[in-house]
This record gives sequence, C-alpha cells and structure tokens, in this order.
Amino acid sequence: MMKKLFCLLFIFFSLCGAMFANVRIGLCGNYLALPFCYMLDTDGYIFIKFDTVQALVTAMKEGTVDAANLPVHLALRLEKITGRKIQAAAVTSYTDTVLVSYGAEASAFSDLLGKQVYTVSGSAEDMFLRFLLEKNAVPVKSGETGVEIVRAESSAEIVSLLASGRINYGVLSEPFSSASIVASSEIKAAIDFQDEYSKIYGPEKHYPKNVLVVRKSLALSSADFSELKKNLAASISQINANPVKSARLMKKAGYPLPAYSGGRSVIKSSFVFVPLDKELEIQF
Repeated sequence: MMKKLFCLLFIFFSLCGAMFANVRIGLCGNYLALPFCYMLDTDGYIFIKFDTVQALVTAMKEGTVDAANLPVHLALRLEKITGRKIQAAAVTSYTDTVLVSYGAEASAFSDLLGKQVYTVSGSAEDMFLRFLLEKNAVPVKSGETGVEIVRAESSAEIVSLLASGRINYGVLSEPFSSASIVASSEIKAAIDFQDEYSKIYGPEKHYPKNVLVVRKSLALSSADFSELKKNLAASISQINANPVKSARLMKKAGYPLPAYSGGRSVIKSSFVFVPLDKELEIQF
C-alpha cells in the first residue's frame, strides 16, 4: 500500500514539474531586460544574462534560450532564418525615436534641407529616418536640396557631440535621447518619429521597437506560454506605474540604469504589452 502511495505521489509531483517547467529567458542590455523587472524572482523562470544581443540571438538559434525581448528587426530575421521555429509573440515597446536638436529649430523634415543629421549607420533609427525622409519627399544627399546623413559610431557618440554643441541634429532612441536632453538646456526633442509615422498610417498605428520572441515549442505549450504572457504583461504594467522603483529594482538585480532613467527615460520608452495574433508586419 505504501509503495503504491509513493508511486502515486511521485507521478503527481512529476506531472507538476512538467506543467510548470522552468522557462529559460535571455536577458541582454538594461532596456531590453527591463520588461522582465517584476518577474526576476518569479518561480518557473531561469534568467540567463548575455553580454551582447548577438550572443543572445545565437543562443535562441541554438535552442538554449526559450524566450527573449529583442529589437523588432532582429526578431524578424530570427523568424526568417529559423523557418518561424522562433516567433514574435507580443510587442513590448513602441518606437521612442526622436530627432534631437542643439540650438536649432526643426518641426518638419523639410526643415532639415541643407543640414547634416547624425545616425548610427545600419541601426533601426537610421532606417527609420531614411524611411520617413522618403515618405516626406525629402532627398538624402548633401547640399541645399537634401539632407546629408552622417555616420556615427554609436548613440553615445551622438549624445557627446550634441552635448558639446559640435553637431545640431542627431537621431536617438531611449535612453540616449533623454541622456542628451538632460545634458544641455540647448538640446530638445524636435521631431517625434512615432507622430510622423501616425501621420502616414493613421493615429491608431504604432511602430514596434522591441518584441517578445519565443521558441515555437514553448508557444505550443499553452500553460507555460499563457503564464509567461500574463506575468510579462503584469510586469510591464508595474514598470509604467512605478518607473523610479523599477529603475532601483533593475540596479539591485545587476542591470543598472543611468540616474535619469528612473524618471523621464523609462516613461518615454513607451513600454506596452500587445499580444500578436498573426505574423508581425513592418513597413520598412
């Protein structure tokens, strides 16, 4: 009798373990990690830290990570090269890209004719700028009849150039746009790219910046996947309600955010949780 009871208990706990298997979540970069802020101590998840986004992408391809928060362009690339064995499951933030100006006025892309604008070559911000310039019939070229796009090595370099007054225009996303704005009273956000995107596609259209990606095998495990979505949505809601507290928690967890991130930057980052019921589509 005792032997039978032991076997039944063993089966029961084995089934419980299967139902609530540990989901391996890759974390990289403070802002990509931030949506998971209030999940870091939640049972059922193993968080694995990566030094670079590329290392995280490789781990997703190799199957050592089940879910991650990634920039939308990398997510779409992963979907393509894995035959959708890895899928975008939810939008976790909308774009927060802005044109930042130093001591100069600009309220429309036509105001940039004859000017130089600094971006990180090949970045999402760079592609977004080129897309919006084309949609506004503003040519990319040097001289008075176009906008010259100048390559920068990093967003941090653009912040430094703006803060010192060596350039007048740069394209940045959070946390770098806030970093530049707090650096000098001469610096301000001149053109909001989301507003410009909405002018083209309608006010209900938002351009995704980062998305939750999951291994298809996890998505097919409805219990684990549903629980992940529920917990991530709740975490993002708490972040938006408590930006300063969230910044402190991330610092304590080993993902320090700059001092200004406790307020303006977290708020401006436009964190959301919007589940995707079909394949993600983007316009550029």
